[in-house]
Amino acid sequence: MVRLTRGLFLLVPCLVWLTGCAKPHPAPPEAALTGQATLTSGLLTAFNAGDWERLSALYDTDAVLMPASGEILRGGSAIREFWRRFLGQGHCSMRLAVASSSTSGAQGYVGGTFDLEIERPGAETRRDNGQFVIVTRRPADGNWLVVYAIYNSLPPAKN
Repeated sequence: MVRLTRGLFLLVPCLVWLTGCAKPHPAPPEAALTGQATLTSGLLTAFNAGDWERLSALYDTDAVLMPASGEILRGGSAIREFWRRFLGQGHCSMRLAVASSSTSGAQGYVGGTFDLEIERPGAETRRDNGQFVIVTRRPADGNWLVVYAIYNSLPPAKN
């Protein structure tokens, strides 16, 4: 009995000391989802403002963009050029409806639907709607970035 008590007397302080050395717990999922919501809002705000530079800055340097009916774009310069040309068509306005969002550590995704309008001077307003998935990553600085994005247009509704 004395031996067991003496062993516990030595073990408990060691366990207390070791737990103090443990790494801090990662941010709760709510914080990660808030970060993704901030990223999604930033993408939408930059898009609707026609600010292709700010929009492109929300993509990681090695990101991939797969636009509807287009070629796969890899890297920051290709993505910047795509958004410069796309947003240069006229006034673009988009609404997003997030259907699902999740994170695991420093990785995550956001998926949902979009409604798009492009108003071009002297031309009919172009409308499109579809689905999107954005894969995200949180680098060491803590700001979520797009690493992979795909969107697809839905076929027009049949009357």
